[in-house]
Amino acid sequence: MSRPTTTFDIFAWYDAVRASGKPVAWCSAFAPAEVLVALGIVPVYPENHAAMLGALSESRDPDRPYARAAIGAAESLGLSSPRLCAYALADLGVYATDSPSPIGGLPKPDLFYACDSQCAVVARWGDDVQRHFRSQRGREIPHYVLRAPPLTRSEHH
Repeated sequence: MSRPTTTFDIFAWYDAVRASGKPVAWCSAFAPAEVLVALGIVPVYPENHAAMLGALSESRDPDRPYARAAIGAAESLGLSSPRLCAYALADLGVYATDSPSPIGGLPKPDLFYACDSQCAVVARWGDDVQRHFRSQRGREIPHYVLRAPPLTRSEHH
């Protein structure tokens, strides 16, 4: 798999990851992925997927991004802010309700790996991913959190 450089490359790369049969880790942005890569595990990033959901629109109307329906779907299941951010809600909404995604969603995870130095939400995001795949898909997804000092003095989510 070559290094993606455009959004369209990312779409094709996710298809290649799905077809590769390699284990997949959903990672938070600040989670060091070098160990995963050395073990042959492919890191993919739900935060990037959520950003695409917020930036792209099926109708090309910037006021109607994919994220709007996905966040609504997540909220209908009882997921909400401030426990989860809009990125987490959008991403979880796609998987929990099969809401549309411009890239067909991420390759299914074999594990969720986060580093909580950026915010506390990533640990809860992984908890909800784990809960979703256990209850809806019958799959156990291990969830690992690298505990690190926060990048800011305090967090208010």
